Amino acid sequence: MTSAEERAGETAIRALIGQQAAFLSWSHGRPADWQGFADAFLEGASMIASSRPARAAGRRVPRPNEGLSGGNARLAREILI
Repeated sequence: MTSAEERAGETAIRALIGQQAAFLSWSHGRPADWQGFADAFLEGASMIASSRPARAAGRRVPRPNEGLSGGNARLAREILI
């Protein structure tokens, strides 16, 4: 694989992750787009959760879909860092 192919692959992966993060972001009056998120996967594909660190910088990290979009959170924005 050439370095150009590697860069193209990395760019494609970053674009997919960014798109998925956008689907899982919401604001007042605009819920997360769970269907858009799911549409990126093959029908019937198993979703395997990744592990999280035992401690998250001194504060609890909410788990995905922990009622935030239906609760009192005003905004959630997933970003690729």
